Amino acid sequence: MALAVLASMLTALSGTLQENGFTRLGRSIIDRAPGFEIGIVFVYVFLVVWVTFWTFGGLAAWYQFLRAIAGSDRVSVSGSALEVTRRAGPFRRRRRFERAELRRIRLRSHDKALVADLRSKSVTITKLGTAIERESLAGWLRNALGIDSGPPPLDPLVAPPGWHVERRDAALRLSRPAGSRRITGWVMAGLTAVGVYAWWVDVTRNGPASFGTAVVLVVIALASAWVLFAREEWLIASRRLDYRLQFGPFVREAMFREGQLEVTRSTDSDGDTHYKLVIRDDTKKRTITSSVFDDAELMDCARWLEFTTGFRLVLKSA
Repeated sequence: MALAVLASMLTALSGTLQENGFTRLGRSIIDRAPGFEIGIVFVYVFLVVWVTFWTFGGLAAWYQFLRAIAGSDRVSVSGSALEVTRRAGPFRRRRRFERAELRRIRLRSHDKALVADLRSKSVTITKLGTAIERESLAGWLRNALGIDSGPPPLDPLVAPPGWHVERRDAALRLSRPAGSRRITGWVMAGLTAVGVYAWWVDVTRNGPASFGTAVVLVVIALASAWVLFAREEWLIASRRLDYRLQFGPFVREAMFREGQLEVTRSTDSDGDTHYKLVIRDDTKKRTITSSVFDDAELMDCARWLEFTTGFRLVLKSA
């Protein structure tokens, strides 16, 4: 149904293009193409996003179905690399991870899946078999690849997974990589530009009656600017951890001296396990990072901060 609606709107726009020619788009499209009415623009964008996510969701569901009825994983060591071939019915996918990329091989805490921790992320090796079989496979892979079963060694100039670190004077600057955030921000900015254009067309037709829409667009534009330009970082030195948030001329800081790092574990009403890493002192606290289900990367960050700051790390259950 959504595809049919999108097709009808494109057909209406196509008819306008054919009638007016590509060199005379301008006002003729604004006046006559229903796809440029402000309400329909938002409907159109919503349907495009909705269909896109449902399409990927459907493909993922079919993939999991094929994995359930005719799936297998082949794990091998070739030279100094780990190779994983995953099959779902007639479809196969092969991935190769060089030894230099691998930090650790472990069983994930909440579902006992076998995972490999890389320099920047974690990847699932297999969920098939029993937990005992996966533990045995993990031991075999560690032995074959020469990977220690304990936590990876700590280096102040090597950031924990998911973070970026650089030295600044006598301190270390820890921040999140901005690549995916920038992409999200530019997508939001593009959608905002479409909305502003449609709002302006509506104002030229109907006057300032759509002022409420302008307020919504301003909020969306500010959100886009926040995603694009807001920067968060932690400045780290011995017995010091400072939080800094900057958005244009606005700067917010929080300084922690002689603080304490805490990792809290809690379970919600659905049975999902939540982990949170916070820094606190006598008067304030701030969340550094959080995760659901898997605490490995969060604990890597906690141990790295304990090592670089000298603050005490405490584990708690909420």
